[in-house]
Amino acid sequence: MSVLDCFALTADFKRERVDVFIYTPREVENMVTRGDSLVLSALLEGTPLVTYEYVERLREKTLRMYKRSGRVWIRVE
Repeated sequence: MSVLDCFALTADFKRERVDVFIYTPREVENMVTRGDSLVLSALLEGTPLVTYEYVERLREKTLRMYKRSGRVWIRVE
């Protein structure tokens, strides 16, 4: 998906009052590794609007790496 396609996608969801964040796969992987709570919550608890095999694999990997304890994500792997 090109950058312009990503922005077009966000425009479609803007009408639905949905917060859309655009990250590259590498950025998301780095954020998962750092334990970024925004990405962890979106990836593990969010509702997918568009799915890709890569994102699903990362989600499954992240499920094994982190558990939520109250409002905090704890790395378990």
